[in-house]
Amino acid sequence: MPPYLHPQALVESEQIGDNTKIWAFTHILPGVTIGENCNICDYVFIESGVTIGKGVTIKTHVSVWTGVTIERNSK
Repeated sequence: MPPYLHPQALVESEQIGDNTKIWAFTHILPGVTIGENCNICDYVFIESGVTIGKGVTIKTHVSVWTGVTIERNSK
């Protein structure tokens, strides 16, 4: 299943895994890699150069900065 991108999310990266959900008012810059089966909640900001593994949940109002890698299945 392709990723779900909420109409009010700004997703500039093309590397979003299958079955990942990105919710409203989230901004993902180019050069971000997000694995499959992730849940990126409302109002999240993710900078370029971030890698997010499979099955990760990022809660509301979190910012993730350049160079960060979040391992698979992190909640």
